[in-house]
Amino acid sequence: DGARLYIDGKLVINRWRCQSFSKSIYRKRLEAGSHLLELHFFEWRGAARVQFDIFGLELIFALHFARLQSRMDELEKKLVESLKNAGQIARLEQEIRGLAKNISAMEMVLKERALALEKELAETRQQTEGQIVSLREEVKTLAQNIAEMEAMLSSALQSLMESIASVQARVAEVEENLAGQAEATAAQIASVHEALTILRDSLAVLEQAVGAVEEKQRALVSETQALEERVTTIETSLSESTGGWEVHWYEMVAPGVFGAKIGTSSFPLNFAFDWGYGRIYQLWDRVGFKAYARIYLPRGSRCYVKVAANNCFALYVDGKKVLEHWGIDEALPAGEGELELWLAAGWHDLELHYYEWEETAWLSFYWK
Repeated sequence: DGARLYIDGKLVINRWRCQSFSKSIYRKRLEAGSHLLELHFFEWRGAARVQFDIFGLELIFALHFARLQSRMDELEKKLVESLKNAGQIARLEQEIRGLAKNISAMEMVLKERALALEKELAETRQQTEGQIVSLREEVKTLAQNIAEMEAMLSSALQSLMESIASVQARVAEVEENLAGQAEATAAQIASVHEALTILRDSLAVLEQAVGAVEEKQRALVSETQALEERVTTIETSLSESTGGWEVHWYEMVAPGVFGAKIGTSSFPLNFAFDWGYGRIYQLWDRVGFKAYARIYLPRGSRCYVKVAANNCFALYVDGKKVLEHWGIDEALPAGEGELELWLAAGWHDLELHYYEWEETAWLSFYWK
């Protein structure tokens, strides 16, 4: 990072601070004789590199002349090859013009297709929302029917139990009378047994009816669960129909200050990137982006979001800043932020700003 040079005890080059690799040149005529050179160097972080050269005037001229001669030889070879390939270049230019026309035609077709798909998506969403309302009404009606059937079944069971208790009491009374009256006729006994048989048959029929009602109730519960799962699936498909991020890349002229735009790309809605010390888009350091995304919520929901980055980021929801780790005068160290917020049903706009100033770079975004 930092270096300084002394000649005969005098400081002549002083770059004693943290910085990226740079060169300093000092020109001075030295008298004949011996001279004392003293070089100081330190490394703080990132890559380390140091280089020291000393030349006399004659050697410098010789090196410059050799470089110029080598460059002239290279240019002469490239000129000869360019003349040979002139015809190929003309043909390539014609092919490029033809490809440009084809690309323009394809862009028009893709734009028309995108408009048609957007219209179809809107119509499908309207139809799906109508189906959801209808399904919810059917579920409500089924629940009411189940409650009414349970009430009727409870009343019928209560009446049956009362009848059985009355018959059992009557049987006990008749049996006591028969025991006390030896002359009771067989016809009366048969009549009592017949009444018991009828009651048992009625009880069996009622038990079958109860079983059928319970089976119907289980089927209605299963159907209700299936309808609820279908509603959840439709709502999930609507909420997941959102695309990812549209990313616009910029050079950073200072920490937190965007410069010229250098290109565009795209990210999925949830992502995690670790560039390390490598290239980010087209640059190694001092690069950033502004990304835009839209999400659709079929109903009001509590949402969770988390962002982590090295170096800095800022998140906006519907134009309002909700998370920030942003350095203007200097690049901040790595940081993260998370929050929960309530969003109403419908479309919402997300905007994410990020920049990397130097050294390692990584960024992650999670939305639920």
